[in-house]
Amino acid sequence: MDRAGKISISGFCALAGTCGIASGLAAAFGVITGAECSKDKETSIALHVMAAATEAIANEAGPCCCKSFTRTVLGVGYNLAKLYLGINLPIHYEKIACTYVKRHPHGCRASRCNYFPRKVG
Repeated sequence: MDRAGKISISGFCALAGTCGIASGLAAAFGVITGAECSKDKETSIALHVMAAATEAIANEAGPCCCKSFTRTVLGVGYNLAKLYLGINLPIHYEKIACTYVKRHPHGCRASRCNYFPRKVG
C-alpha cells in the first residue's frame, strides 16, 4: 500500500498520460482472460480495454475528476464485458448526481459533466 500511495497522487494522469482507473479496468480484463505476453488474443483484449477506457476519460478531461472518470469507465467495462467476455452485467440506470461539486480540488466541470446535478422542473 505504501508503494501504491506514492504513485496515486493528484494529477498523476496529466503527468503520466494514463489514468489508474483505465489501468485498473484493463488489469481486471487481463486477469479474467488470463493475459500473458505469450497470449495474443488475451493480451490484445486487455490493451483494447485500456485504450477504450483511456479514450472515454480523455473525452471528459478538463478539469480532471476521478469520480466522473470512475463512473464513466464502469460504463465502458459494462459494454466491453459484453463484447469480449459475452457477459451481460446487471446495470442500474438511475441518474447519478454528483455530491462533490463544491469540494472538487481542481474545480468542477459543472454542466459539461454527465454527473453534474441538474435542476428538475
